[in-house]
Amino acid sequence: MQTVMSSSDFAAKPVTTLRRLLAAGAAAVIASAVANSVVSAVLRGVLDVPAGFAPLQAIAVLSLTIVGVIAAVLVFAAICRMSVRPLRLFTIVASVALVISWAAPLGAYFANAFPGTNASRIVGVMALHAIAGVITIVLLRTYGAAHR
Repeated sequence: MQTVMSSSDFAAKPVTTLRRLLAAGAAAVIASAVANSVVSAVLRGVLDVPAGFAPLQAIAVLSLTIVGVIAAVLVFAAICRMSVRPLRLFTIVASVALVISWAAPLGAYFANAFPGTNASRIVGVMALHAIAGVITIVLLRTYGAAHR
């Protein structure tokens, strides 16, 4: 006897709740902002960054980190609502987005967009992207999901 399955047989339970999403999202924003602020302060000292090199200045690092992580949390929420395997899909999407985000610092390098632009400072900016990306992916996967 054959069994016919409908799409409702595969309906996934909610993967996250609003409370979990807000808590994990807030943790990701705070942890990423703190980590990037500390690392950028160290980079400014070690790399002797001029004031005109905006990508490593505190306000730019903090504001862009917060905006980027909030965007990632919104993408995570959307994927959780629409995907059967949201954690796997989010990890893939976020990883691809991280690599794409490196286009901006690389573009700044090749265009020599800021005073004092050099390879070591650009690699530092790219490291900040990676730090925020890894923190966000780990926290959302670990604490943002109600069911695994």
